[in-house]
Amino acid sequence: MMRFLLGVMLLGMHTTPLSALTFDRYHSQDEINFYLKATSLQVPDLVETKTLGQSRQGRDIIYAIIQPKDGKPRDAILINGTHHGNEKSSTESVLGLMKYLLAHRQEANVREILATYAIYVVPLVNPDGHAADSRTDSQGLDINRDYSYPLRKAEESFRTESSQLIRSLMEQVRFHAAIAYHSGMEAILWPACYTNSPPTDQALFRALSKKTAKAMGFTRYLQSYQDYPSEGEFIDFAYSTYGTLAITMEVSEEPSPSEKILPTIVDRSIRGALSFLDGLRDVALGRLDLDDENPSPFSQSKLQFAVDSLGRLPKAVHH
Repeated sequence: MMRFLLGVMLLGMHTTPLSALTFDRYHSQDEINFYLKATSLQVPDLVETKTLGQSRQGRDIIYAIIQPKDGKPRDAILINGTHHGNEKSSTESVLGLMKYLLAHRQEANVREILATYAIYVVPLVNPDGHAADSRTDSQGLDINRDYSYPLRKAEESFRTESSQLIRSLMEQVRFHAAIAYHSGMEAILWPACYTNSPPTDQALFRALSKKTAKAMGFTRYLQSYQDYPSEGEFIDFAYSTYGTLAITMEVSEEPSPSEKILPTIVDRSIRGALSFLDGLRDVALGRLDLDDENPSPFSQSKLQFAVDSLGRLPKAVHH
């Protein structure tokens, strides 16, 4: 019945979903979910749409899988946005990447990406927060502080429906890499968030992040802890639990900037994601230069200010 109703709606539209989605304004959840579902009807050989589950307030968390349906195995890449509901440029940036991949699917670079990877797209990790224009979920919990990591066990984490659902998806799929879109600064960040100790793949993360930042016109790319310490972030869970090469892409200085600059933000976010995916392919082919340069410098005074007198990690204000 849902597919029939969507088909009827598509027949009544003057423009198709692939071309109708523009980024000169922010989209409602109804528009976002309709786009995800409608594209699976319009491009059924490439897009499959599923419901991951529901938020605490009963809103659907919908995701799309973009890959040719030819039965060939592909490494899976997770693209997610809106862990924080008020960071709406992150939502639009995820949608922008999906639209770009579909609209340019016949171009050589995108064909190569889709031949190599299965792209999983989750624009609204926190639909309750998005609806309330709130950083947190409807319980007042920060979803991006709710994941397990080496200093906190799983039974002490995953209090939110959203983090539970993301965990179940990652357990099922075992992603090769991931981008978590956020907003509130302009930078590319990699694990770890909870310790200054570099990850095993420090050189790889640095090279991928440098390449991604350059494509976006950013100068900041660094281990997340060096921005500020935090506990329970998605990228630490993904990397420490599954070995997923997960980065945080902070796409704009403001969580929900003016609609006048939204097209620019979405455009550079697309460039960054494409560069990241290109970098992953370069790694597989031995073409990515893993140099020994130091990551972007950070302020020692800022770091000292961030750690409270008890030595605990503070509740951070972004990512």
